[in-house]
Amino acid sequence: MNVKQQGISGYWLKVIAVISMLIDHTSAVILEQIPGLENPAFLMRIIGRLAFPIYCFLLVEGFYHTRSRAKYAGRLFLFALISEVPFDLAFSRRMWDFSSNNVFFTLLFGLLVIWGVEKIRQKFVADVYGEKAAAIRVILTIVTVAGTSFLYGLRFVGNCDNFCNLHVLSEESEGNGYRCSGFNPAGKYH
Repeated sequence: MNVKQQGISGYWLKVIAVISMLIDHTSAVILEQIPGLENPAFLMRIIGRLAFPIYCFLLVEGFYHTRSRAKYAGRLFLFALISEVPFDLAFSRRMWDFSSNNVFFTLLFGLLVIWGVEKIRQKFVADVYGEKAAAIRVILTIVTVAGTSFLYGLRFVGNCDNFCNLHVLSEESEGNGYRCSGFNPAGKYH
């Protein structure tokens, strides 16, 4: 029996995130520099804020569904390096600006944090929601926030923690089989 899947595919989530990010960056780089366009620029920046939580969600999905987490991290690192110079030129008008980094570095740090939490979770399965896990999350949060922009870092950790908890809860409720709540094998999010 064919059941029509409801929801939005990962492809369309990526399209929405890219368009949202393009709107945000256009506003930040061009419109905010033109006097009198502060209000439209502000509205565009609000629209652009949709991108980051979507990227966080897709990162967590990628983490749980990739064949090689090391290659996944390597690709994130490669794209972080490639996009750093254009990002710095657009936002600070300098070739290298170490005061801020592009979002790929934030996502890479987040992936490494998720990977570390997963390793710890595998080691201390009985204490996932106990005091050890809480202490480890605090430490990993501090590391992530220190390595990235403070506000993006906090929001990233919160988003990824929520998405990872969905995975943990769905794994526990499904028994041995893996099923992410919010994701079905047809690639639809609901």
